Amino acid sequence: MWRSLLDLLFPSYCLVCKTEGSYLCELCQLNVRHSLASRCDLLPLEKQDNSYLTVPIYSCTLYDFDSDWVQIIKRYKYKFSRELDAFLAAQLYSILFSHHLALLKEPATAVFIPVPIAYLRKNWRGFNQSELLAKRLSKLTHIGVWHGIKRCKGTSAQAYLGGKQRRTNLENAFRVVEKLPTNVHTIIFVDDVVTTGSTLKAVINTMRQKDPNRNYMGICLASRLVFS
Repeated sequence: MWRSLLDLLFPSYCLVCKTEGSYLCELCQLNVRHSLASRCDLLPLEKQDNSYLTVPIYSCTLYDFDSDWVQIIKRYKYKFSRELDAFLAAQLYSILFSHHLALLKEPATAVFIPVPIAYLRKNWRGFNQSELLAKRLSKLTHIGVWHGIKRCKGTSAQAYLGGKQRRTNLENAFRVVEKLPTNVHTIIFVDDVVTTGSTLKAVINTMRQKDPNRNYMGICLASRLVFS
């Protein structure tokens, strides 16, 4: 009843074609899905011997400021449109199905870790968008969601910082508070958008200090990785 009343007072309009009814009509869902071009970037992580290892970061497409896809992501993240998470998570599932089908056949050997956000930001927004995506992905894949890493300090919003500032901003920002099950071999970090990769680097390095021998990868809605 209340939902019907809210829909009457504040109708939803498709973000792409502006048709009344939902934030993304069926036709635009199809068109947006066909416009995506999944990609895999390699995120370099420095090792103690000054060599590098690379972590694959899969994304639905390149981050294009003017694309319909990015406008959908922004609506989801900044306008609190949680009803979009099912559609967004389905696109992430397609990536896993295409590139890691073997992993989907052994879900007990992997976990999703949503990139944590600060408590105050989560409290203000009402949700962690990466956590919602991870939960949706868990239902689709039967891979569990692990919450054993926390953001232990508030930081400035990454979107407004340069590469060097982002790295400094994230120093000692994360802490592992639980031990991963021994049967888990692959850790999949879930984020909405990856730009410089600073946040993923910080959270992965925090995990690697505890579990250096696991397989690490990331998955996100859009990426425009810039290394600096």
